[in-house]
Amino acid sequence: MGLIEFHGARRIPFIGREDLLAEAERRIGRGGVHLLYFQGEGGIGKTALLDAILDQSRRGRKGEALPGCCVASELIDLDAIEVYTVEGLIQKIVHVLGTWSFQETEKALTALEQARLAGNVETAAAQTKALENAFREELLALTDDGLVLAFDSLEVLEYERDPFQEELGREAPVLSGGEWLLRSFLPALRGNVLVLLAGRPSGLVDRFEALQERNPHLILRLFAVPAFTVEETTEYLKAVAQAEARRGETDAATRLWTFATGRSEAIHLLTGGRPILLALLAEAIGRGWSLPSLLDSTLEELRLRDIEDRQEEMERALIALVQQCPAPIGNTLRALAWLRKGATPELLARVMDLRTARGEWDVYTATGYLDQAAQLALVRVRPSDRRVFLHDELYALLEKHTLEKCSEEERDGIYSSIQRYYRELTRELEQRVDQFPAVALSLRARRRQALVEEMHYRLRYSPPLGFALYFWLAEEALDGRDLQMDMLLRTELQRTLGLLQASEQFMGFVPREAEVDGAVRWGIRVLLLQGDPEGALHIFDQVRKRWGKQAGKLGLAWAHLQLYRAVAKIHRAEGNDWQEARELLAAVMEKTEEVLRSPPETPVVKGRRWQAKVLQSLALNYHGYLDRQQGRYEEAVQHYHRSALLQRRLEMAALVPTLIHLSGVMALTGRVGHARLLVEEAERHARRAGNTPILAQALNARAVVELVDGHHRAAIRTTDRALEMVAEVPSFRVRGLIHLTRARAHRYLWDSLAPDEKQREASLLDEMIKEANQAVNLLRNSPADRLDALLERGCVCRQVAREYQRQGRKTEAEDLTEISRKDFERAAALAGALNLPGLQALAWTNLGWLCYYRGELEGIEEALYSAYTALPKDYLFPAQGPLPPVAQNGNRNEAALPYWNTLGKAEMLKACLALDQAPAAADDRDRVACIREAVKHLTLSLAYDELVADDYWGLRRAEENLHRRILEDGLNIRMLHQYAQRVAQEQGLTQPTRFQQFLNRIFGPAELWM
Repeated sequence: MGLIEFHGARRIPFIGREDLLAEAERRIGRGGVHLLYFQGEGGIGKTALLDAILDQSRRGRKGEALPGCCVASELIDLDAIEVYTVEGLIQKIVHVLGTWSFQETEKALTALEQARLAGNVETAAAQTKALENAFREELLALTDDGLVLAFDSLEVLEYERDPFQEELGREAPVLSGGEWLLRSFLPALRGNVLVLLAGRPSGLVDRFEALQERNPHLILRLFAVPAFTVEETTEYLKAVAQAEARRGETDAATRLWTFATGRSEAIHLLTGGRPILLALLAEAIGRGWSLPSLLDSTLEELRLRDIEDRQEEMERALIALVQQCPAPIGNTLRALAWLRKGATPELLARVMDLRTARGEWDVYTATGYLDQAAQLALVRVRPSDRRVFLHDELYALLEKHTLEKCSEEERDGIYSSIQRYYRELTRELEQRVDQFPAVALSLRARRRQALVEEMHYRLRYSPPLGFALYFWLAEEALDGRDLQMDMLLRTELQRTLGLLQASEQFMGFVPREAEVDGAVRWGIRVLLLQGDPEGALHIFDQVRKRWGKQAGKLGLAWAHLQLYRAVAKIHRAEGNDWQEARELLAAVMEKTEEVLRSPPETPVVKGRRWQAKVLQSLALNYHGYLDRQQGRYEEAVQHYHRSALLQRRLEMAALVPTLIHLSGVMALTGRVGHARLLVEEAERHARRAGNTPILAQALNARAVVELVDGHHRAAIRTTDRALEMVAEVPSFRVRGLIHLTRARAHRYLWDSLAPDEKQREASLLDEMIKEANQAVNLLRNSPADRLDALLERGCVCRQVAREYQRQGRKTEAEDLTEISRKDFERAAALAGALNLPGLQALAWTNLGWLCYYRGELEGIEEALYSAYTALPKDYLFPAQGPLPPVAQNGNRNEAALPYWNTLGKAEMLKACLALDQAPAAADDRDRVACIREAVKHLTLSLAYDELVADDYWGLRRAEENLHRRILEDGLNIRMLHQYAQRVAQEQGLTQPTRFQQFLNRIFGPAELWM
């Protein structure tokens, strides 16, 4: 027998329920918001009832359509991934009611898609609100003439209950389509509306009753959908018999009619009047199969047996009959039983191991099987993508009576096939995003859905590995500010875990860690999506109070909390926050190392190791951030490098910002070639991800590399491209960082120009001031970035003030001098508050240079005193000695390198003061003493700079300025060589010193001048 002959279950006739149909029709056009909530066990006919009411509403009970009433073209299944999010559910409602009625909503959807494509959280959030408002207005406009909507599988919303969210209160944002339905959509309804709801028994009734208090227009009626009565069972069998007779299948019709008139009561006892079991039994009777032995029992015998026992035995017998059908029906239905997220031809081919003669997946044959299966009432097809699903109750029956009893070998093989399918699918979608940028948004949406479905199957196969996949994906979503993916993952995790717990599947630590994880993520959303570290820390404190006594048992869930407490403190940057953040990150590293020492022998350990690697990669990244901000560049390189290795292995989106940061510190320490390779890799990843702000950051990082490599114009051109990308994106920090780079690039470019070039490009002065002001304004909410911006604007205003002074524009020069002075003083105060002594010393040193250019000798002395006081004494060269104490031991790589760079600037300032005093000396002896003093400071200046790196931008700029000064002053090269050797001997420095190397390289060796 072929599948095409499987008629009895092809369409279950709609029998009975006349009272419910009449009740629904009576409420259409009556006025008010009517919620008819139909509750019943699986397979009882709830979906068929909703379909019948919708059909009747469209044509009217007497065959006449209701005038003006807008009736949904199909019911909305809340168990479908496409409606997990608010946006997805709105799109589905628009689809079933007709897009012509929702023109503004369609425009808002397009605007939201564009905002998401740009990767901007703030704009997307604003567009989401605009979408909800437009949809609400257009929907309410339809309710005057009448509106009918239907929602199925309502019980899945019960799995989304989040006790911690309820503690947070109504300020917690809506994170799923189901929440939005209950909290926003239904309470806002007005006019003439009929909403049909169907689901299995759950605790949702109380929540719907509470809605009536918020919406006085709402009228709720709860109906229990019962099984068929004996009379309805008889009527059903007769209806199938008549259908067979019309087809010419007289033998089948006769058998069915005989059972309908003679054995219907027994059949009712055995099936419980459940339509889905009646459909299966009708098929067995019609086809003349060997019927279950229970049907040979008398009514008295059946009544003596326990109801649950006899119905469960009947379930087993009927499921066995289905699977014993000749191929392909039996095998197809069994394969579909594994695929709760629906079957595509290729996925079915893999699960059924269908291959062509060439060994390829036989998609053609699988398509035929699915096309034939689509004719059964036991099977449904999703219109949007033609995926094939079983009836929900059939999934439950097959899992209970078949899948749970299959061999481990079969189970492993099938889930392995499913996982390989999804891995290849997501890889293919990623490649297509690169190839077809015009449809990148829809491709990314499909990739999201594929990843969520893969997570579902992993959870069903191995909850620990599934939870590890969820954890990885959830971190990716929030780190990438992908609220849509965050919603999908949260909803699927809650629903799948709810189903697994209902089936009493053993899940080990997963439910407990998932509960804590869900609470922690509320804080992460506040931190990363709303930019509110104070609010995040408040939520994290609530988590600590709630689960603190269980901390020792929570393991990685607690480490996850500690990680984001550290991140929130890093963002807040007040008082001792950064030191506390380091301690928290160290605790995370300790816990993850403990987990990673366990060999990956079981799924539980494999899952925990996966989570540990994700946590460790993030902890290392934030360690690197703190190192970089505190000037520990070598430590930052090590931490960023280890983080990047893990993130590259784990294929994490966080790899892009890590590479950006790593390239930055490498460039600052002179490893420009390596830095350029890293930033090019970051740019490629960012382009593939389609995240505009991240790509702009990658381009800005490339500009920084060009800048420190001396390619100032290339840096400006690159930031031009970065600014174009974020022109329409209100990502203030990204734009601020780009303007900061541009200000520095314009300043360095100006320094490199010859006098005649400066006359031609005088507009650069205005440009650098404009860029510096933009940076300060845009970075005002980020303390560490604002500090950098203030320092840069101080340098810019100082530079431009000098030029204006030369040009005779004294008033403008004075104004800019005051801005520069205030910026350096504010920067010094802010650095002190942030406990950043290196930047505090740099601010004072820069102020000293400002005083130098202004001829304020007392100000120079005070500024340098403050600079040296801010820095640890062990970073200073001793009175005699080859190296500062920090550089003499094995901790040199842990040193804060900018400390030495700042000391190099300070010593250079002292050298310039000494050189200035030489021409005004009273006699040759004093003049020589001044030059000798200058050589001492020049030697120490370059020695300090050399401790940062053998070759880097700061050292090169120092040597360029020194070269210019020697030529302008006409200094005696022989004397410089002579005193450089004497200073090195007196100090105990290794010769040739960097200053001696500079003299040899630029002016020739000492012998040349003797």
